[in-house]
Amino acid sequence: MTSSSLVTAVLIGIGAAVLDVPLVMAIALVTFVTSYIPYLGAIFSAAFAVLIALGAQGTTEALILLVIILVVQNVVQTLVLTKLTSDRLRLHPIVNLGSTIVGAAVAGLLGATLSAPVTVIVLDVLKHRREGLATGAAPRASDGAARLTEAGGGPPSAPAPTPARTSAPSSTPGSTPSSTPEESA
Repeated sequence: MTSSSLVTAVLIGIGAAVLDVPLVMAIALVTFVTSYIPYLGAIFSAAFAVLIALGAQGTTEALILLVIILVVQNVVQTLVLTKLTSDRLRLHPIVNLGSTIVGAAVAGLLGATLSAPVTVIVLDVLKHRREGLATGAAPRASDGAARLTEAGGGPPSAPAPTPARTSAPSSTPGSTPSSTPEESA
């Protein structure tokens, strides 16, 4: 992801330099850093660059820079990165977008940045849990409901003591007594 973020930042920086917009390095840096935030990072970096161009060069240069940013970010960031991120994380692009919006709403910039990895972790945990229940794996000690069901609805109890064997004399030398629990009771 770093290489495409760097390419995006360089291309937008070159566009700003050609238009003679000041703070080219700042525009490139903000573009590079915010490119790690799916969807919303492109909006933040574009607004930053266009506002600088508008204040320094005027409307025409700001609109040209906006077109450059839209083309670069839509081709490189949105299409390529979303596809790569979604494929690499095995996450549907719509889920990626939704998690980014929720992450940004809940925890701001950090939430938007960490939303895709956290979503993948949560989905993997749920998947493994579901697979464990589907295969009939033994319940864990923390799964109290399953333990209650197995114990007949009540709290788990200690195992029943095994009955003691009687030591009756044997008829053949060297053999062990063969008593059953019913005989010893």
